[in-house]
Amino acid sequence: MPIPFKTGKMTKPIQKLYLTSGNQLPVRRPVYGVALLVEYAKGQGICADLLLEGTKIHTDDLHDPSKLITVDQELQVIKKVVRLMPSPRIGLEIARNTTVSANVHVAVPAMCCDTFLDAILLLFKYIELSLSYFQYSLSVENDLARLTMKELFHFKDLQRIIFELELASIFAISKNILGEPLVLRKIKIAYPKPDYASFYEELFACPIFFHADAHVMMFDSSYLSRPLPQANALVRNAYEKECRRALARMREQGSTLEKIRHELLIQGKDIPSFEKLAQRLGMSPRTLRRHLTAENASYKALVNDFLKTKAIELLEQTHHSVEKIAEELGYSTASNFCHAFKNWTGLTPSGFRERKMK
Repeated sequence: MPIPFKTGKMTKPIQKLYLTSGNQLPVRRPVYGVALLVEYAKGQGICADLLLEGTKIHTDDLHDPSKLITVDQELQVIKKVVRLMPSPRIGLEIARNTTVSANVHVAVPAMCCDTFLDAILLLFKYIELSLSYFQYSLSVENDLARLTMKELFHFKDLQRIIFELELASIFAISKNILGEPLVLRKIKIAYPKPDYASFYEELFACPIFFHADAHVMMFDSSYLSRPLPQANALVRNAYEKECRRALARMREQGSTLEKIRHELLIQGKDIPSFEKLAQRLGMSPRTLRRHLTAENASYKALVNDFLKTKAIELLEQTHHSVEKIAEELGYSTASNFCHAFKNWTGLTPSGFRERKMK
C-alpha cells in the first residue's frame, strides 16, 4: 500500500520519495479492457463473436459498466487478438486509440486531484480497479522521478502486448490528468528490441532502451508538484466514494474455487503447496480444507484440472514441443508430463495433437 504522505497544493519540488501500489491481482476485473479490444478489432473487420467465442463473455456484457470478468477470460481474448491480427505491433496500434474511458473509475477522480502526485497516490490506492497487471513504485531522487512497473505474473508470449497496452494506458491517463502530454526523459523495457522499435519513439517521443532489468518510465520530478488544471475537491470526493464502493464489491467477488483457480493461473508453473495457497488466500489450511469439502472439491483435483486445461490449450494453439510444454507446466521431465496427460485424456500429447490436426 502507498506510504503516508502529505499532499495538497505543493509549490516546493520533491527531492526524495518512494511509494508503491498494492500487488494483488483481483480475482475479477472490469470488462472495459475486453470492450476496448473488441471495438478495435471490429474496426479491423473482425467480429466480436469470434473474439468472445468460448470465453463466456457476451456482446451485451461489453456495455454493462458493472460487469466483472476473470483474468483468464481477458487473457483468452488477448490471445485471440494476437492470433487474428497479423501486425506484430498490435499492442501499440490498439494503444494509440486508448482513451481515459478504459479506466474511468480511477481516471476521473485522479484528474480532479490538486497535484500530479495526489493523482498518482489515488491511482496507487485504487489500482485494483484499473486494468493493470502490474505493481507500481514511484521513486524520486533530486530532479528525476522513476515509475517502475513490476509484472504480477509471467505473461509468456503475451508479455509484449500486455506491456504495450499498459504503457500506453499510463501515457493516456497522464495526459488527461495534466492537460498536456507528460514529457518523458526515457523509457526502459525489460524485453528484447522488436523490429518496430522506432514506433515506440514515435508514440512516446523519448529515447527507448530495451533489454533492461525492469520496466521504467522516467520524467522530471517537478511534474509531481504541478497543480492540475481540473482540480476540484467536491468532484474528486464524490467519485472517490464510488471507487471505494466498487473496490469493496470487487473484493467480495469469487467463490473459493474461483480464487484457487486464479492463484494457479498467476503462479504459473510454480504451483503453491496447500499451506502456501491457504496463506495467500488469507485463511488457515484447516479453514481452506473445510471450504473445499463444502464445495465437493479437492486441491489435487483442481490442480490436475488446471494443468490438463493448460496442456490442451498449448497443444492446440502453439507449435511448442512436448518437452517445452512440460517445462512450461512445471514438470521435471517430459515423460512425467506424458504419463499425466495420458491419465487425463487416454492419449499421449503427440497422439492428441495428431488427432486434432486430422
